[in-house]
Amino acid sequence: MKIFGRKAARIARVAATGVAGTGTVTAIEVTGVLVNDNPRCRVRFNIAIALRIQADDGRPPYDLRLGTGYPPGLGRPRKGDRLAVRIDADDPRQVAFDWASSSPRKERAR
Repeated sequence: MKIFGRKAARIARVAATGVAGTGTVTAIEVTGVLVNDNPRCRVRFNIAIALRIQADDGRPPYDLRLGTGYPPGLGRPRKGDRLAVRIDADDPRQVAFDWASSSPRKERAR
């Protein structure tokens, strides 16, 4: 999914400089929004995800709910999955997913 402008800059900054942590999925729902990277072959689903965030720097865990897309081929995260995240040290509500280090269960073939 291509994100432009301030949001892209914020995500890139948090991904590069944020505190490493883990988000445990506590709830998830498909929002019904589709984003087409290429109308013929790539469709990415947006999801609303609730996480229990635990930073590696020792701060207390906290709950967070946010909307995000997930990369095709990884499969939609499910309750209980642990996802690698980076957390903005100054604003812990700003979280970037590290999809390359996360491994949600693969979607079952239909």
